[in-house]
Amino acid sequence: MCGINGIISFKAPVDEHRIKKMNSCLEHRGPDGEGVWVSPDKKVVLGHRRLSIIDLSEKGSQPMHDSSKKLWIVFNGEIYNYVELKEGLKKDKVKFASDSDTEVILYLYQKYGPKCVEKLRGMFAFCIIDLKNNKAFLARDRMGKKPIIFCQKDDEFIFSSEIKPVVDVFGLEKEIDLDGLNHFLSHVYFHVPAPYTIFKNVKKLEPASYIEINLKTKKTKIEKYWRPDLSDENNAEFEKEKEEYLKNIKESVNIRERSDVPVGVLLSGGLDSSTILALMEHKNVHTFAIGYDKNDPELERARIVSKKFKTKHHEYTFEETGLSYLKSLIEYAGEPFNVPSALYAMQLSEKIKNEKIKVVMNGAGADEYFCGYSHHNTLWLLTKIMRLKKVIGRWPFKIFDVKTPSTKLTEFIRLMSIPDDKTKGEFYRIANQKLAPKLYSEKFINGIKQKDVGLLIDKTFNETKTSDTFKKHFYCDIALANAHSMTYTSDITGMANSIEIRSPFLDHELFLFGGNVPTKFKLRSYFSRKYNKYIMKKAAESFLPEEIVYAKKMGFGYNIKLHQLMRSELKNEVEIRLFRGNLEKTKLFNMNFIRECFDEHSNGKKNYGELLLGLLCIDEWFEQFMKN
Repeated sequence: MCGINGIISFKAPVDEHRIKKMNSCLEHRGPDGEGVWVSPDKKVVLGHRRLSIIDLSEKGSQPMHDSSKKLWIVFNGEIYNYVELKEGLKKDKVKFASDSDTEVILYLYQKYGPKCVEKLRGMFAFCIIDLKNNKAFLARDRMGKKPIIFCQKDDEFIFSSEIKPVVDVFGLEKEIDLDGLNHFLSHVYFHVPAPYTIFKNVKKLEPASYIEINLKTKKTKIEKYWRPDLSDENNAEFEKEKEEYLKNIKESVNIRERSDVPVGVLLSGGLDSSTILALMEHKNVHTFAIGYDKNDPELERARIVSKKFKTKHHEYTFEETGLSYLKSLIEYAGEPFNVPSALYAMQLSEKIKNEKIKVVMNGAGADEYFCGYSHHNTLWLLTKIMRLKKVIGRWPFKIFDVKTPSTKLTEFIRLMSIPDDKTKGEFYRIANQKLAPKLYSEKFINGIKQKDVGLLIDKTFNETKTSDTFKKHFYCDIALANAHSMTYTSDITGMANSIEIRSPFLDHELFLFGGNVPTKFKLRSYFSRKYNKYIMKKAAESFLPEEIVYAKKMGFGYNIKLHQLMRSELKNEVEIRLFRGNLEKTKLFNMNFIRECFDEHSNGKKNYGELLLGLLCIDEWFEQFMKN
């Protein structure tokens, strides 16, 4: 687990000091070592910051080369099946110089080229420089756990694990990408979705994608290498599916225990993290929990699970230090990032670092795979109702021609009048149509090139192989809509504190299994959430207390009511930040509307917590990156 950087020049030699400057920006990602490699023609430089997890010796240092020194790599992540892959390569007479998973990727690329990514099971972002064929190859894992930020300008291509090294070193004129900002605000103010960033001309490589660059001609190709097949019409019996689930999740947990340093667990006391802890083979595990105060039900549940499995348990309460953690969150994200749980995770990761633990596991992904959210019940019902379109057609609903839906009924009519493959994107179009005219200035509206914020969702929605609309919806949640909570939060908050966060439920093979489990085995009701994740709960009855398995769903940091704190303890600070001038200086917003939202939220008339926190993130980002 590390930080990676690179500069590729198609013309002049690269100044090595630039890559060292980029490396210094990523010291938090890799405090255990630093490496730089310069190509023979000095037109390619790779930088690396190391967090030692597997093969702690110098042999595991990067940038790393193969035996011919024609292939060089910088790698961020973990390949969990590297042991099995290594054994296969040894049969081809490959001689390894280290015990690292990094070297395995090199020889897989030597054998398979770009198709090497299809062999990897894990989280990864890496760049391989192929001197023999004059190519650069950059790849990102299927679920998007590890980031790659890149920018091509004139005769240079630059990439990094984070946004800040790119914008600081590349010498870009810092301009706001209004399309990226519009997507941030329209995607419920959580994150700027890939391929956008908040900066014009700076991009994120999308999950399950790679970039291939010809070092001589500058020709660049971006390919999507994985589109999950969820077309299996599984008619298996429930008990067999339950046993198969247990087999898959146990394997996913156990291969993530592969490490040369201790592995802990972020323990909320909920079903997901408790399942991970129960299935671990290692004993004397460190567990970590955070709550609002010592009587927080989340902490109480975590104590029960910790006691059962005899862990070395650490618990912390949320420190009401204003919005101080927002500053560091935005600093490492490099752009607006509005996820309250990330603020709690940032604090928890800081505490874990003090305990000298480098690797922890979390339960991210389980709710998405196995339908843990209340909207899954509604969605299941809605997809059943939408089958009416196949019987009576869409024309009866088109008669109403609802262009700007304002009620649940008019939204429903709108959804029924469009093709199924556009329904997910329509939620975002509706949100944008409600928000933009009130919040955006004329300058903002006129500056947006991609007016249709639903197109990105539509594309992702149709990437998976299945005709089941419900499956397409939850794949889209994983790949894009909920990326803020599943992947970005773990990477930003963990790596900010030199901690690797592993997510067994984000294993792509477990995803393929979970995606093909019949929905009726995951949901038991259209209206009640009590038995959501049903197959997980029935499986967990054999190793977890009933009070944990069937407890009310809370989620990480559930009892820390940040939106309520914004009405009380944090009210003055929120007001000062919103109206200190940064938002107004952008000339992108209707400040009168923001004032109305703040006043109505403060008075308890409406809950504008998510919007206001999103605007606070924009303000903080502007303060750090754009003010000067």
